[in-house]
Amino acid sequence: SLKMAYEVGYWDEDVIPEDWHMFLKCFFRLKGEVEIEPIFLPINSDAVKAATYWGSLVMRYKQAKRHAWGAEDIGYAFWELQMHPEIPLLRRARRFWALVETHLLWSTHWFVLTLGGAIPAIVYSPLREMTPIAALPLLVSLLLTACLGPMIVIIFLDSLLHPSPKAGFTRWFLQSIHWFLLPVTSFFFATLPALDAQTQLMMRKPLVYQVTEKA
Repeated sequence: SLKMAYEVGYWDEDVIPEDWHMFLKCFFRLKGEVEIEPIFLPINSDAVKAATYWGSLVMRYKQAKRHAWGAEDIGYAFWELQMHPEIPLLRRARRFWALVETHLLWSTHWFVLTLGGAIPAIVYSPLREMTPIAALPLLVSLLLTACLGPMIVIIFLDSLLHPSPKAGFTRWFLQSIHWFLLPVTSFFFATLPALDAQTQLMMRKPLVYQVTEKA
């Protein structure tokens, strides 16, 4: 509300991820008495679209990078967490961990899902001879296979939310195949831009806010 914005000093103009940051600012300034009420609607506001297909891919990368820049709020939240002992520790810790978990998984999930079982042996080759470690790739494979069922349900529900394709089977196929390209698309349009943003943050390079072209 405008009253809440006034009480906390409005938003900080020099912060790129303004939505996360504004919530954290309100949460700490108002002694933890702030909650977010989710509205479950079947919409997506990430429909970037440029004049060309390649341009749309570039815009999507830049948008993901801008969103991933929100990792800078980890330092801000850690500082504020210590400065507000009036807020119960568990309540502060839950908000802080949600922020850390989001950005940590964002830049690492691809490696965990695709290389997870092999990572220990890649990092330290003698581990390949240890029985528990040797069985890890098979265990990870079984876990990912078990995820296939829920994924099929998600694909089905997603198809119900989309309007019926006018071009028949071809359109339906192109609309559905992207789910099976996730190992590729998630790397280039989620993990890679997140690593890019977090590396630039680490090197103290500034990010210029660039509004991406939308459909």
